[in-house]
Amino acid sequence: MSPSRFGRPAILAAAAAVLLSGCADTTFGGVAAQVGDEQISMSQVDGAADALCQAEEQTLRDNGQVVPMRQVRRLVASLLVDAATARQVAEEYDVTPGPEVESEAARVESTTQDLTDEQRQDFVDAATAQLLKQSVASVAGEAALAEEGVTDPTPEEAAARGAEIFAAWSAEHDVDLDPRFGLAVTDGQFQIADTDLSVPVSDLATAAADDADTEHPKSLPESQRCG
Repeated sequence: MSPSRFGRPAILAAAAAVLLSGCADTTFGGVAAQVGDEQISMSQVDGAADALCQAEEQTLRDNGQVVPMRQVRRLVASLLVDAATARQVAEEYDVTPGPEVESEAARVESTTQDLTDEQRQDFVDAATAQLLKQSVASVAGEAALAEEGVTDPTPEEAAARGAEIFAAWSAEHDVDLDPRFGLAVTDGQFQIADTDLSVPVSDLATAAADDADTEHPKSLPESQRCG
């Protein structure tokens, strides 16, 4: 198996078996998501999705996998929303993510010499979003538990309290995605539109299975697929 440039299981590999209904090219103008005070543009999603595809395309090809670009954009949108949420939670609760986030961002950035500055930042944000969210949730959860009189909480307890903080933040702030992504945020988790299935981003591909199209992704035009 060819190694991913991320140095961990390829982020697109989990999505390779997922097909989305409607396979037309989906490069849109305008706003992709409004996350509290932050706005994510469609151009940011498109640029980061193209960069992610470039980073993982050889790995996908080596593994005989193809992913529709629409799925890549949906995944990137969800990751950029996670990153924006985590930054604002960290600011609101006055916490700093662990040093592992900065280290991973530097490592990912070192693989992006062929990207523009704007693409590079959006790509790094997407690639480190889950780590950032986990770190902020853990630190914020531990701080909240300390204020509540819980001393020396376990990592699991801190993470659980952090998840509650993220859910509360999402409930109190506007987190809206363009409906063309088919996603909503409920209790701090992504939900596939028109289903009752709520899952973390890491399980997004599995959750999208019911939204699958019968057309095999390898039959898509080259511009509409990755791999």
